[in-house]
Amino acid sequence: MPYNWTVQQDLSYELDHHVIQWTLFYNAHSINNLTGQYYNTKDTDIKEWTKALKVNLNLHYAPLHLLLDKNKTLSTKELDKAASALTRVISLTNEQAEKIQRPSTAAELWWNSELSQIAGEI
Repeated sequence: MPYNWTVQQDLSYELDHHVIQWTLFYNAHSINNLTGQYYNTKDTDIKEWTKALKVNLNLHYAPLHLLLDKNKTLSTKELDKAASALTRVISLTNEQAEKIQRPSTAAELWWNSELSQIAGEI
C-alpha cells in the first residue's frame, strides 16, 4: 500500500500537471543489477524495439491478458505471474533490440568523492 505521498510541484518543471511521489515498499532495499547487463538505449531503433515488444507480448499473452480485464479482481498469484511475464517480456525485448553498453576505455570518470560530498550537502 502506498504511503508517505506528497505533491512535488518543483519536479513538474513546465508541465501542466504536478508530480505525485509516494513510497511503495517500507524498508525495502534496492538490489544490484543481477545480470550485470546494461543496454545502450539512446542508440535503440524504436521501430525495431516496438516490433520485438509486440512479438514478446504475444508470446507471453496468457498471464498478461488478465491485466486488460478491468472488471476482474486478480489474485496475488495471478498478479505475480503477470508481473513476472511483463518483466520477462521487457528483458527479452531489450536483449533482442538493444545494443549492449560497453564502457569506453577512453572515457574519463568525472564523478569523484568531492562531488559526492557536495551532493550529500544539498
